[in-house]
Amino acid sequence: MSNTFGKIIKVHLFGASHDNVVGVVIEGIPAGINIIEDDFIEYINRRKGGSVGTTDRVEADNPKILTGIIDEYTTGLPITIVFENKNKNSIPYQLYKSWHRPGHADFTQKSKYGKYADIRGGGIASGRMTLPLMIAGVIASKCIPNVNAKAFIAHINGEKPDKIDWQKIRNEGDSLGGEIICILENIIAGIGEPFFDNIESYFSHLFFSIPGIKAVGFGDAWQTAFMRGSEYNDIFISNDGQTTTNHCGGIQGGITNGNAIVIHLIVRPPASIKKEQISLNFDTDELEKRKITGSHDLAFILRLPPIIEAVSLLAIADLYLYSKIYS
Repeated sequence: MSNTFGKIIKVHLFGASHDNVVGVVIEGIPAGINIIEDDFIEYINRRKGGSVGTTDRVEADNPKILTGIIDEYTTGLPITIVFENKNKNSIPYQLYKSWHRPGHADFTQKSKYGKYADIRGGGIASGRMTLPLMIAGVIASKCIPNVNAKAFIAHINGEKPDKIDWQKIRNEGDSLGGEIICILENIIAGIGEPFFDNIESYFSHLFFSIPGIKAVGFGDAWQTAFMRGSEYNDIFISNDGQTTTNHCGGIQGGITNGNAIVIHLIVRPPASIKKEQISLNFDTDELEKRKITGSHDLAFILRLPPIIEAVSLLAIADLYLYSKIYS
């Protein structure tokens, strides 16, 4: 188990989807930084389910600050924030102890943790864990107040989100994936720690911790494979690193060059679908058809943009502080 990440800003996640709480402990945030509840609310509301194409499971998601913030200012000590899990139903997951759901982490978690594996609501592999991770990013962003991050859905299953017939997808008992693009602006040159903690590696490490992210690319991403060097190379036009184009996405040699960072992320379709599916019953060694019950997203990509923004800010803030100390 590895629930901790970070060099200067250390983030430790705890809890699981159907535990009483999920939460985060954040170390390394300097004292005297103003943190108010409204800093969280916009991100929390954008992430919530309940809208078209998302899960019916809606939690209040009221952040409870336990340590590290007094009178809206950080104390310099570890910050602990928890969220209660109230709207949950663990009963259906009794059915999946032997019949492992296709596309889920039931089998792999049991392979690792044996009979003690917690697969309720997906356990630690649930998207529920992105809530405390997102909050860590919101707090970390206070260390780099001039950096802006904006994530948007490029497409869902090749279509614009407003062109999707969600009722049709629901009636078919299916789900959809897609692509998100995140752009970070006002980035200074020189952030990134080659070899193994270069900025692309650092971003990717965090992004792949988000359930459902299957590919991460930078700059022109997947299109790069179809370009020639004469097309791809960005021409410098100023001493601060500005270029005429930005095919590399603001990163060269694993270090920021001062241009906008452009990140592409591929998101899988949710594994929990209403269609009847075949999987092995590990007790009887027979293939069985079953339907998955419960509240699930048709496309959890709809809820990911605020999470992607916050996580990208967490990565850049941590490496920025590291560079200030050690470079």
